[in-house]
Amino acid sequence: MPNLGQQINEGAQHLVYEDPSNVSRLIKVPKPGSRFSLDMVQDDLRLMGKHFSPWLLFTEVMPEGDSYYIAQERIAPVQHLKPSHMAIPGIRSEFEKMLEANQRARREDHVEFDFLGTSGTSRILSRWLSGSKEELELLNVLLCTRDGAQQLFLNGLLFHFKNTSLREYYNARTSPVLHRMMIRRHFGINY
Repeated sequence: MPNLGQQINEGAQHLVYEDPSNVSRLIKVPKPGSRFSLDMVQDDLRLMGKHFSPWLLFTEVMPEGDSYYIAQERIAPVQHLKPSHMAIPGIRSEFEKMLEANQRARREDHVEFDFLGTSGTSRILSRWLSGSKEELELLNVLLCTRDGAQQLFLNGLLFHFKNTSLREYYNARTSPVLHRMMIRRHFGINY
């Protein structure tokens, strides 16, 4: 494993570090007790390449003993996609293409992209309970400027609907329903 720099983020399953040897790259390391294996992450990356290649950051999954690490292109600055971003020229149509690709992935390979992320789902539920009017953010959809244009990128993993544990099956059934409701309600897109 490469030397790890400062921890800069934490996802549901991975800790995210700077790569001190390459400022244009991040290193993601599975958290202790993570449910992901090398094979699972490689399979997700293969399926994401099949269905979502226009929106993927350059990503490599590297074996490390009994585990793995992920080396991923670093883009900055980024924002999480919000409904207000739909006013940026081209972003709404690009997001709609992403949603179409997600429906195709579900039909063909029984997977769906996790747009909200685990913490995004928790935020939504707490907003509902508190009555907050804070703007929804899709934590796994990144908006950044590249080559002088606003572009979207995906940064997350997939929900699987076949050959999964009961917990994963439940998450794969309930989270996409929540995604569709939130996208319809907040983004005004019939998904």
